[in-house]
Amino acid sequence: MQLNPANTGDFFGSIRIGGIYRGQNFTPNNIGNFRTPLIYGDAPLKGLRRKDWIGLGVTLYQDQAGVANVTNSGLFGSAAYHFAVSKDAKTVLSAGVMAGYAQLKLGDKDKLVFADAIKSGNASTDLNALSTQTVKDLDVSAGLTLKTPLNNAMNMTLGFAVRHINRPSKLSLLTSGGSSARKRLNYSFNGAFDLALNERLTLTPQFMFQTTAKQREIMVQALSSYKLKKDNPLKLQAGLGYRLGDAAQILLGADWGNLRVGMAYDVRVSSQSNIDGGNGAFELGVAYIVKIYKNPKVDPVIFCPRF
Repeated sequence: MQLNPANTGDFFGSIRIGGIYRGQNFTPNNIGNFRTPLIYGDAPLKGLRRKDWIGLGVTLYQDQAGVANVTNSGLFGSAAYHFAVSKDAKTVLSAGVMAGYAQLKLGDKDKLVFADAIKSGNASTDLNALSTQTVKDLDVSAGLTLKTPLNNAMNMTLGFAVRHINRPSKLSLLTSGGSSARKRLNYSFNGAFDLALNERLTLTPQFMFQTTAKQREIMVQALSSYKLKKDNPLKLQAGLGYRLGDAAQILLGADWGNLRVGMAYDVRVSSQSNIDGGNGAFELGVAYIVKIYKNPKVDPVIFCPRF
């Protein structure tokens, strides 16, 4: 849902719950480290037409950085409508929107060290310019996705999303004279192609491109999924990826029925590897789909007439 709000409620089941933990830029004494836990939940509801459905979801995240625990957190709600384009509902066009508040807070500013304090041996005068009050602003995003089969062996998914539609302010911790600038629009485009090579093996090449102002990010991945036995729900996943100009990626995961777990690790290949020793970031994710079945209502049948 964070990638594209149109993904809200896009699954087979009653309720989906999950979480992701991301760690980045590990250095001695946790200086400059980023730690981001995220939890989410969503559910599909009946749509306006028989084969359409609506998705509703909520996402909560908290990003902490550095020894001073600068915390960037947010609570967002999302909604999507999934429109069955084809009669068999195999081609689906989805539109979604996400809105919520992002907030910024400084944990312990006394742990920050500035150049003037190192030179003079006294407390830095810059500390007085920092506020420990929480600042927040409303942020709105929207997106579209299209899912369709290309042939009997391949399915395609394409997505487009726009973030910061309402141009929220750039949150600042300065007590005065902070920037009044607005966040730039962020555009992202992603795609995936699920190719069934046989009954057990599936290959999924995928990509993501996003841009903000003059900044660009391009990422490509190839993920394979292998079912160990035909009568066993366990599927193992492995793959590789590359974020252009920055890092190579190692991808591992598994599906067991309604449970999905995954791990990704970045190996830094850019010049920043001189700082963090090539240790980029890692992510751990888990998702579980709850399926609630309705009890059938069966009318009693009298096999023998009563006399």
